[in-house]
Amino acid sequence: MHLMASSSSSSSSGQYDRVYRAYFSAINPTDIKKAYHALGKPDKNQSLSVDARQELDLKVGVAFSRFQTRYFQGRYGDLDSAVLSYGPCQTPTLGFCVQRHVEMETFKPEPYWLLDLGIMNAGTMCRAVWDSGRSFNRNKVDDLVAKCRHATP
Repeated sequence: MHLMASSSSSSSSGQYDRVYRAYFSAINPTDIKKAYHALGKPDKNQSLSVDARQELDLKVGVAFSRFQTRYFQGRYGDLDSAVLSYGPCQTPTLGFCVQRHVEMETFKPEPYWLLDLGIMNAGTMCRAVWDSGRSFNRNKVDDLVAKCRHATP
């Protein structure tokens, strides 16, 4: 927001002509690279909406944290209710954490196979790696290995 306010004044308009923003919503290498290659100019309306969401999140979080702290104090003997914090982002984030924990706890490893072919040609080793990556079907990989072994140059 401060950048947007500063860039709108006439005395510094040229100062922010080279300011760009990366638009992404996931923090992974693919999305970050995609955002980097599609930089855009900052949008004042988006900046203002972010400010509004932050203020609402703070006010709702403070009000509801106070409400639930007072409501639950003394109701359950084993509940540490000194402060029961609430934030609109905490619930979905906790959901993602619980979901990932369940996935990790219930994970069952499966064997898989990779096909990595090395061919000697005129004294030089040439490697060919299967585009499909790994396979969970051993028969399929064994068939491909057999075809490679019986192939004629």
